[in-house]
Amino acid sequence: MKISRVIATCLLFTAFLSSFACREKTGNGNMANLAAESWPVTGRSQKEDNNEELSGLVNFPLEPEDVVWRKSPEGNSLIAVLRFSPADAKKLREQLEAGGNGSARSIPPEDWFPTELLAQSEANPDAGIAGRAFPAFAFYQSPFNDGTVTVVSGTDFFILELRAG
Repeated sequence: MKISRVIATCLLFTAFLSSFACREKTGNGNMANLAAESWPVTGRSQKEDNNEELSGLVNFPLEPEDVVWRKSPEGNSLIAVLRFSPADAKKLREQLEAGGNGSARSIPPEDWFPTELLAQSEANPDAGIAGRAFPAFAFYQSPFNDGTVTVVSGTDFFILELRAG
């Protein structure tokens, strides 16, 4: 009797979780439209392509291990999520903090962000992705010469937001 009750509970829980996975994310239920409206995918096929293409637009003070990024439809801004090795993340954090304390920042998650960051934002939906924002001077490369880099709390991720100035 106990085993059948456990199985029934597991099935109900699985059905409950599946209903969230299948729910609509946009008004028309089409995730492709949401991505196209906010940030079109740019060079996401391989890590090397991402680094090469993005390095033509952005200066990297240290080489990231993983990169996902998108450019605005107008081409005048971009957002990139960079993951560095633990040693390089520490170095970059120290370099940024040497220029000042930065400011508390909460970034709303995008559906294309890495799963680790999405999980962090789902744990506390009101807080978004928490971190400290610093001027992104070290990343500037013409025409992108304005913006911030946010050190994501408790991770080796950095969120870079740049605009053409």
